[in-house]
Amino acid sequence: MQNLSSKIAAPAQAGSQILTHWFYERAKGQYANASAYLSPAKKKEFLARFPRSQVISKTDLAKYIQTFRERPHEVSLGAQKNFAKFADVLREQWDRRQSDFNEVWFRRAVCETILFRSAEKIVQGAPWYAQGYRAQVVTYSLALLLRRVRSKGLDLDVQKIWREQAAGAVLEAELLALGKVVQDALIDGARANGVINVTEWCKQKRCFDAIMAVPFTPSKAVLQCFRTADDDREEVIDARREQRALTAAEIHIEVVNLGAEYWKGIMKKAIDSGEIMPPEIALLEVACSMPRRIPTERQCLKLHEIRNHVDTL
Repeated sequence: MQNLSSKIAAPAQAGSQILTHWFYERAKGQYANASAYLSPAKKKEFLARFPRSQVISKTDLAKYIQTFRERPHEVSLGAQKNFAKFADVLREQWDRRQSDFNEVWFRRAVCETILFRSAEKIVQGAPWYAQGYRAQVVTYSLALLLRRVRSKGLDLDVQKIWREQAAGAVLEAELLALGKVVQDALIDGARANGVINVTEWCKQKRCFDAIMAVPFTPSKAVLQCFRTADDDREEVIDARREQRALTAAEIHIEVVNLGAEYWKGIMKKAIDSGEIMPPEIALLEVACSMPRRIPTERQCLKLHEIRNHVDTL
């Protein structure tokens, strides 16, 4: 996420020619530290490129993605507990297919961020807003909207939201109306189930089931803001292919750049462990003979696996 955020520029918006970036804050204070020791001119340039409004912390990222995974009851558990659940899901996805984490995945994460933050502003300024329940109303409203939209074979129009860097007036109007319905349902549901604290009710699976059953039909206008899930799947598949190719090329460069001496150290450790097979030793010998012999891209992928295994010994 951090690497993608530094490489991918967001489209310039009306009245500006500056391409900005979304800044992923992997560790608390990382954004502030990035500009702390810059000269005034360089700091101004940094802030123009990475606006404060485009900083995403790791716990916020978990909140946004979990909401769009339709897990508002887990989001309502709080930042750390929700992040732990999010990390488990991501770990499984990463182990299954690393190529899923590509530019399309990054843009989708940013679009989910944009929609979530738009919903926060809408709920905060709504005349019906009951103080103290904004986080719960936002995550449940978005999850319910997505549940209904996806039941019609639609999903986020990532290209449109990314291009405009905004939710759009139609979607915002729908969220304003839906937020009132969801807020009332959350408060009434807690009361009906004998739960005094509404925020505690929101953490329960029973609450999730109740909200997902709330009568709500998306307007025809808002459905036009989404795209067919098939179109989205095709884009994901294309991005996956590109990411595989990119990853293979990056690994090839890394293996070669590490140099023969590095790979001699890896081979010694591997042989000493007694957990390496002859074909793997033969590959390491190729790496150790650089630059006389340069491993192929396919060999580099295998060398990368061997290195990762040896590092665990």
